[in-house]
Amino acid sequence: MNCAAPSPSQPGREVSAKTTKDAHGWWIEGCIEDVTGWAIGDPSDAATLYQKLEQVVLPCYYQQRDQFVRIMRHAIALNASHFNTQRMVQEYVLKAYFE
Repeated sequence: MNCAAPSPSQPGREVSAKTTKDAHGWWIEGCIEDVTGWAIGDPSDAATLYQKLEQVVLPCYYQQRDQFVRIMRHAIALNASHFNTQRMVQEYVLKAYFE
């Protein structure tokens, strides 16, 4: 079952079962619509956020709990393995001192 909204994702902020971030830094790379979270569009547009919560996230949470848990697990599994301090420091050292 699919928890995603029928419309394509919009750039902007992303919301996942794990976290919410602006679309810069690591999060824009880490959110996969309906796999690790949901796009909520323009961060200054509260109506877009509430629409996504009411129409997609909350129905998924209350009516498709297994799917919601799957999305939470994917958010942790896919993002924690790549976006972590060890990898960040290693990448920094290699780029700063060896390139």
